[in-house]
Amino acid sequence: MHAVIMGAGYIGTALLQQWVDPSVEFTATTTTEEKVSSLDSMAKHVVVMEGTDRDAVAKLVDGSDVLVVCVAPSTSDNYREVYLDTANSIAASLDGRERPFYLLYTSSTSVYGDQNGASVDEATERCPISESARILCEVEDIILGCSSSAVTSCVLRLGGIYGPGRGLQARARRMSERQLTGTGELPTNHSHRDDIVAGIRFCIDKRCQGVVNLVNDDHTSRKELYANLCRGLNVPEPVWNESQPLTHGSNCKVSNAKIKELGFHFLHPMALVKTEEHIL
Repeated sequence: MHAVIMGAGYIGTALLQQWVDPSVEFTATTTTEEKVSSLDSMAKHVVVMEGTDRDAVAKLVDGSDVLVVCVAPSTSDNYREVYLDTANSIAASLDGRERPFYLLYTSSTSVYGDQNGASVDEATERCPISESARILCEVEDIILGCSSSAVTSCVLRLGGIYGPGRGLQARARRMSERQLTGTGELPTNHSHRDDIVAGIRFCIDKRCQGVVNLVNDDHTSRKELYANLCRGLNVPEPVWNESQPLTHGSNCKVSNAKIKELGFHFLHPMALVKTEEHIL
């Protein structure tokens, strides 16, 4: 099997490191020449390219069986270009595909938007509250629209990503004494890096299709989360500005029941468990 990991960033690199299978030939993509040397030891092929390059994307797709898309923009200024144009390049390359192909796209639970704190699942109508989330909704539709008799498409919705190098304690330190918008009572949805990697492999092995949520069980409010973390670090808590409305993220508790029912087991079901890897 030939698998392409498009976007060898935080998640893509971890996937390459942890997916050790001699029967799989890996190609990794990056947008920077500087990363090539570090990826050479993890992937048989490393390609420097942009997802907007339709010819390059078509070449990758034509020679592969699986495509995992983990691209992320470097700045908010190129959000639409990176996400939407890349998705369109992938869709164009799969048009008329006859050989079996598996496409997995890592999206975000931010597409659920404001659900008044209610529990949501994959069947819940999306209600994005930011331009970035609206773009992701468009991308999801394009990816799911690639499904055909040969192509199986899956959108894996992730919560706030944390793990080695991106610990929640480190985030709490940055938020200490800062003014944050809203009351802080909104529920949180988190996804540990290693659960994401395991979840991607699980979906590929099970050939999961459609939308799948991958978040842990913990929906502690933002206010309680940061309060607990800051107390543990002995630093001041953030200050919540209730006069400022929520402008990003989501207001809901995202269910992970679907992927659990399919047989997936979380390594990190609770975000507030204090482990050495979170303390930076």
